[in-house]
Amino acid sequence: MNRSASSIMLRYGEVFLKRGRRKYFLDVLATNLQRRLNAFAPDCKLLRPYGSFLVVPRDDDARIEDADALATELASVFGIVWAGPCEIVPTVSPEAVEAAVVAYATKYRKRRYETFKIETKRSYKRYPMTSIECNRRLGSAVYLSQGDLEVDIHQPDWTIRVSIQEQRVLIHGTGVGGVGGLPVASNGKALLLLSGGIDSPVAGWLTMKRGVSIDAVTFLSPPFTGPQAREKVEQLAAKLAKHQRSMNLWLVRLTEIQEFYRDNAPPPLLLLLYRRSMFRIADTIASQNKHGALVTGESLGQVASQTIPNMHCIGKVATRPIIQP
Repeated sequence: MNRSASSIMLRYGEVFLKRGRRKYFLDVLATNLQRRLNAFAPDCKLLRPYGSFLVVPRDDDARIEDADALATELASVFGIVWAGPCEIVPTVSPEAVEAAVVAYATKYRKRRYETFKIETKRSYKRYPMTSIECNRRLGSAVYLSQGDLEVDIHQPDWTIRVSIQEQRVLIHGTGVGGVGGLPVASNGKALLLLSGGIDSPVAGWLTMKRGVSIDAVTFLSPPFTGPQAREKVEQLAAKLAKHQRSMNLWLVRLTEIQEFYRDNAPPPLLLLLYRRSMFRIADTIASQNKHGALVTGESLGQVASQTIPNMHCIGKVATRPIIQP
């Protein structure tokens, strides 16, 4: 059964610590969230109350249908640490909040919930009750309304969170954890050397998580590699591109270079020469397109060729930092 909600709350984590440039990071995060909303829920808009984001319908009388699915989608935006359906109470009086919390508990309690607690936070400090007083009053009201739901403030099955703001009160419970990190495009851009394996796309994903937008380059060697290699790389690039505005993918034919080295270089050096050529080409592309770094999926000692001397020899041809997350 799809669950509807009046809004979706989005919490950010590390962004909050960027004290001097917090507004810049929040603006980038808001842009990324709005882009995702435009693709998956164009009938919704983004609000920015202090300490979080709220997704609400553009129509004041509407609700968000299948709110859990939309929350899961938005939780995959870098910078978000939690997302979940949320009910908005437009009246901030203690009586209205109490009635709304009781109604929320009655509607959304699941059978497996045997214990609960109330957790209140007040950004509106002039509210007539403290957070502890709110917890006691709201907890008592829920306990009396449910009958068999016990209070456990240490390890409850269900936590009902109440956020009291000056113009509204937000009530939410379960949600989904986000990917965290920094918003993509807040920390420059880099060029990913993308292959069909798992290491390089993971390296690209981790780099994006640090706020870097990426483009990608891949090297193909037809007829030694078939069309399946290209298709796989394009599929991986498409999955990464979902997390940012757009992504350029360069397809570079390496066959002639490999054949030249095969015919003119000692066999033990072939792999190093191939890799140096890849890095040299990638560095040229990065220079022409203002990428600040190269990103690779190499990991020290993972395979026999990935030793410190080999990685140093390969990386020397690049004129910009090489990120190997």
